[in-house]
Amino acid sequence: MENNESILSNSSLDDMAVVQLEGTAKWAYFISVVFFILSGFALLLSLLLFANIETILPRLSQVFAISQEVEDFILNSGMILAIFGILLGTTLLFLNGFFLLKFRNHARAYTMDQQENHLNAGFENLNRYLILSTAVNGISIISTFVGIIILFFTA
Repeated sequence: MENNESILSNSSLDDMAVVQLEGTAKWAYFISVVFFILSGFALLLSLLLFANIETILPRLSQVFAISQEVEDFILNSGMILAIFGILLGTTLLFLNGFFLLKFRNHARAYTMDQQENHLNAGFENLNRYLILSTAVNGISIISTFVGIIILFFTA
């Protein structure tokens, strides 16, 4: 990290790069707001689902032919697992929005006062966003492949 900071501290951005940074900051703001809205929406829908699970589950059981054992699991242990998964997913979505918003704020501050510390802090937050997004996407890809393999070998 120190090597990157020394590279940035020895240079300044030209006018075209500052314009690109401003455009990137606007997109980062838009995407962060979308992430915040989606995380709130997911949390709200989850609360509504869990509050009405005893009404919804019998209807889903009829549509998807869910056995009574699976239905009992969902109502007992499955609820804890689902709550953990939803809270984890919502937290990751919120953190992605938070890191993008911090990047946007530091990028805007840099475009106004040209202080390198704002640029460094902005790129640190962008780096955190990219690492978190890559980890989430990797987990998603692995779980998709595992699901496909299970589907083919259990069918």
